[in-house]
Amino acid sequence: MSVFGWIYDVIDDSGYFLKSEYSLKTKIRIFLNWLKINSKNLLLNRFFNFRTEFIFGFKIAGLKYRLIRNLYEGIFFRNEYFFKTKKKNPLILDCGANIGLSTIFFKWLYSKSKVYAFEPDKASFELLKRNLQINNLKDAYAFNYALSNKNGKISFYIDQKNQGSLIMSTRPERTPNRKKVTVDAIKLSAFIKKYKIKHIDFLKMDIEGSEVEVFADLEKEKLLKQIETMAIEYHHKIGSEKSRLANFLKRIEDAGFEYKINAVSLPIYADKFQDIFIYAYRK
Repeated sequence: MSVFGWIYDVIDDSGYFLKSEYSLKTKIRIFLNWLKINSKNLLLNRFFNFRTEFIFGFKIAGLKYRLIRNLYEGIFFRNEYFFKTKKKNPLILDCGANIGLSTIFFKWLYSKSKVYAFEPDKASFELLKRNLQINNLKDAYAFNYALSNKNGKISFYIDQKNQGSLIMSTRPERTPNRKKVTVDAIKLSAFIKKYKIKHIDFLKMDIEGSEVEVFADLEKEKLLKQIETMAIEYHHKIGSEKSRLANFLKRIEDAGFEYKINAVSLPIYADKFQDIFIYAYRK
């Protein structure tokens, strides 16, 4: 990322941080962690090659320090996965958990929550397991699966030059410098039924292009009614595909959700890939 890109992100993310519902004390702690992580990433990491960080008492191990920085930016500073519930022990599905910083965020937010985390990439999954173990997180479970609309073995594409990349995908067009590997896949609907999950307080889904198929399967199996709140990263126009966002949003509406959308396209007229963040909730 260029310096100008980083400055743009800081300005954009700061608005979300300042508008968050945390107490002033918590905001100060989040900001001081943000300052520490960015300072180390910009000034020191090229000399020392850090791969671990302490965040709110949790030890985080990553493949690269820049990855920890990017995850912290979205999860804690931008506050993308914050949700409110009156329950002390909400059930959360963390789909696309990578090294587990989002899972740790959920346990930080609701310490008695139960979290099921899914990550298909082997290297990232090993760190996910390690991060849950070294922090002694109870009721946090890691599964080395890609989520799909079928069970079994499927093709998965990793970035050969950027291990642990956040854009690994079942869609080859999504991943540069790609290498095809084979991973285990599971239908999220099958998992929900297997573990007899009756209510999902929060579903986080960032699965790099498989969200349409997974969501359609949940709809087909009539499981959307069990979900209270969702944060979905929708991947718009991967490769040369035609626009289909309207159909996806209609499915969300038909399932009884209200929603908010956040998206950036620079420049706005560019006919290219776009991340679209959808926060869906029930009144």
